[in-house]
Amino acid sequence: MKNWIILLLSILSFQACVDQDFDAPPFGEILQDAPEVTTTIAELKAMHVFGTFVTIEDDIVIRGVISADDESGNLFRRLVMQDESGGIELNINGVELHNTFPEGREIFIKCKDLILGDFAGIIGIGGAIGETGGGDPRLNGIEEILVDQFIVKGSIGNDVIPESKTIDQLGPLDVSKLVQIDNLEFEDSELGRTFADFEQNTNRFLETCDGDEILIRTSGFSNFFNDELPSGNGTLVGIYTVFGDTKQMIIRRPDELAFNGPRCDGSGGGSGGGGGVDPVDLPDATTTIAALKATHTLGGFTTITSNDILTAVITADDRSGNFFREIIIQDGSAGIELLVNERDLAADFGLEIGREIAINLNGLVLNDFAGNISLGGEIFVNNSGADQLGGINPAQIGTTIMIGEGNNSVTPANVAIEDLGDDDIHRLVTIDDIQFADGNTNVTYADIVNNFSQNLDLEDCDGNAIIIRSSNFADFADSFTPDGNGSITAIYSVFNGDRQLFIRDLGDISMNGNRCDGTGGGGSGGGGGAGGVVFDEDFQNATVDQLVDLQGWVNFAEAGSQANSWFIADFNDNSYAQVSAFQSTDATNINWLVSPAIEISSSASLSFMMGQCHWAQDGISVLISDNFNGDPTSATWEEVDANLPTANDDFWSFVPSGTIMLEDYFSSGNVHIAFRYEGSAPNDETTTFILDDIVATN
Repeated sequence: MKNWIILLLSILSFQACVDQDFDAPPFGEILQDAPEVTTTIAELKAMHVFGTFVTIEDDIVIRGVISADDESGNLFRRLVMQDESGGIELNINGVELHNTFPEGREIFIKCKDLILGDFAGIIGIGGAIGETGGGDPRLNGIEEILVDQFIVKGSIGNDVIPESKTIDQLGPLDVSKLVQIDNLEFEDSELGRTFADFEQNTNRFLETCDGDEILIRTSGFSNFFNDELPSGNGTLVGIYTVFGDTKQMIIRRPDELAFNGPRCDGSGGGSGGGGGVDPVDLPDATTTIAALKATHTLGGFTTITSNDILTAVITADDRSGNFFREIIIQDGSAGIELLVNERDLAADFGLEIGREIAINLNGLVLNDFAGNISLGGEIFVNNSGADQLGGINPAQIGTTIMIGEGNNSVTPANVAIEDLGDDDIHRLVTIDDIQFADGNTNVTYADIVNNFSQNLDLEDCDGNAIIIRSSNFADFADSFTPDGNGSITAIYSVFNGDRQLFIRDLGDISMNGNRCDGTGGGGSGGGGGAGGVVFDEDFQNATVDQLVDLQGWVNFAEAGSQANSWFIADFNDNSYAQVSAFQSTDATNINWLVSPAIEISSSASLSFMMGQCHWAQDGISVLISDNFNGDPTSATWEEVDANLPTANDDFWSFVPSGTIMLEDYFSSGNVHIAFRYEGSAPNDETTTFILDDIVATN
């Protein structure tokens, strides 16, 4: 599946629903007299409570200068503005914003009736509250038609001078500000790469000669995504942002990385010695994990002052990406999470599954979060202003962690779901007689469309339930869950009382047997238990700008011209089907795209990706029939329950349908799936729908 999120408006050259001919930008125009400024950006942000989305009810006016626009494509539907006190993101449901709001333009925001919200530590202003693909609230932009109601344009050509900062100095008050960081270079592992992968938001990691790290995040839709990263050392200018507690930068254009100097002497290897580290003889342990955890009082921080030594074996590492800047260790008494402020701990530092290590505990810190006790290296203030446990710094690894022999085995405890307790937290466990719950089979482990971690439900045959949580950065995030019953080996944890599991890789799942109700099974374990693929249509071999004409498919116009039926469009070498009544000369258009036959079985399923542009009506339906004979109007159709795009979704943003089990509709025989569009074009007000990655199995 092509995991791409947003299509830019160049796609609109095919039955476009927006005029792409822009007038000369009215850079010098000021639409109104400038309103009186009542509040600084910093004061406005200080009013915000993280985790909330609140409509501003007071007559607040802020003023600032646009410090970053969308000209390079690295920002989409948003701008960044800044005054003398700080910076803030401004979300607008429009594209090519730089034509009206270029960098250096002074603007005044009349904030009353706008929304103040946040995402992952970044506060923004928007026009409405929407939902993510996972159902969580998110900040949507100000509609273009309302922009002049809230934003007063000022003069252009105003300079925003970046503030010089070190990585350590960057804090919550710097978020969304233009800053400059000196003495930076890309890590050795990044050299030779480009800024971003095609159509993917991509992180690249930088470091100073002192070992301080920060990442640069770049859109795969930016006009410089394919430029090679500079290999020297120097200065970076960009917008400082965060993702949770991770510091990151967003640049406006590549020339803001002046990396022309020589690199740091001895850089790139780190202090860990690599995965081939020479083991040392470890000292004897003077305490156990269970005894260490017993010294901690929940709700606080415990700084260890003793000279105790802890020895343990690593049971989970970061190779798959499901764990990040952490490892899980276990001794004969218990398990615990160890936080380390470094990437590639297994590959570069030898901190891999089966490795025995010894830890000098003096000076380390214990803390708990949502019921889990963790061991780290320091206490820091996070972006919400709260104290938080941080990891062991890279410079401390060599003196804090001693690396012993590898290939030590830890036998997981065989535990039933209902028997898991606090003593099992961060232990390696195996649970038998378990399966993914109905609705959670044949779906991806993580939300790969919206790039979020995801919880899925597991159950045993007695009805006991537990969650499996997977990171969107895991290398198995886009694999499909099996539909059989079997066993899972994982690290057990809790989240405010909810039991949950984290696997190390797909080898931890073996679910090839029949489900509790006797169905399913026969899959390939963690790789997904779906049956054989009947068709996997991504439209890549179809002819662009032509009607969909694929073997086995029926493209039929029930009302209106066939010329307005489903056709092939593309963007950046990705092809997909598109339908719209835009500019149709017919009052009504009804267009069918009907699939080849799918044989019903217990594992027969359907999934697809669909998006919308310029919502005007709910004009799409997905239907199923067991008596289709070539004419959709003579068949009997039943509506399919699928996740379809709505008015709240971003234009050109693909929404996953979810896995649709076909036996929910028919118990046997062959069925056909239809995508039926109905639209009219009075005053050209109609919704465009796009369709891609249709996968059917039986």
